[in-house]
Amino acid sequence: MRKLPNYINENAKYNNRYVAFIDILGFKELILKTDFRNITSVFDKITHEIFCFDSTLALSIGIPKYSQINTYIMSDSVVLSIDVDAPQALIALVKATAYIQTALIKRNPSILSRGGISIGEYYQERDKAFGSALVKAHQLESCKDKGKGAIFPRVIFDNDICLEQIKESIILDDYDGLYFVDYLKVALKGSSFQSFIKEDISKKQLCVSDNKIKEKYDWYEKYYKLSMDKIKKM
Repeated sequence: MRKLPNYINENAKYNNRYVAFIDILGFKELILKTDFRNITSVFDKITHEIFCFDSTLALSIGIPKYSQINTYIMSDSVVLSIDVDAPQALIALVKATAYIQTALIKRNPSILSRGGISIGEYYQERDKAFGSALVKAHQLESCKDKGKGAIFPRVIFDNDICLEQIKESIILDDYDGLYFVDYLKVALKGSSFQSFIKEDISKKQLCVSDNKIKEKYDWYEKYYKLSMDKIKKM
């Protein structure tokens, strides 16, 4: 017997949420060049990170096991969202984003990511996700205009988000005036990964001939050096 379609409940409505749209860079090429198990390992890594840090980091900032963060994975993109009224909602979403970005660059081979974080109306239920907050977050990721879009491997913020509450935490102000999630602050905590990331950047730069892709790796290298300088001064 055929199952009925998954209709949206007539009482369903938008919620006001922070939404992070994260694009996995180079994923299409990864699909074409590697096998099924390698692809599933990427999503397993993301899923692991979402559930792995819930018992430690979440408790430290007052959110019970990150259960209030919703996750939606579609092809080469990951969408995270949390109700704006949840305790420490913005910092929770930002840290979850940083941990996912970190998990991807610690793979071998590493994977970079890019995206946007927005605020506004959003609805998610099983296989459906939509709303103005998702549209804006996706636009931040996909916009190619400098000073407006992510462009580089970074997750930037919508202008409608007040960042004062987290400026001293895990975000950085870039040269173009855009703030982004400081994921290397998480990734470089262990000294073992400092040399791994440095070597990974060098390898990728040697293999790149496309100027647009090279520009992304040049930005990533500058970000890495800035992060290492901060660590050395601590």
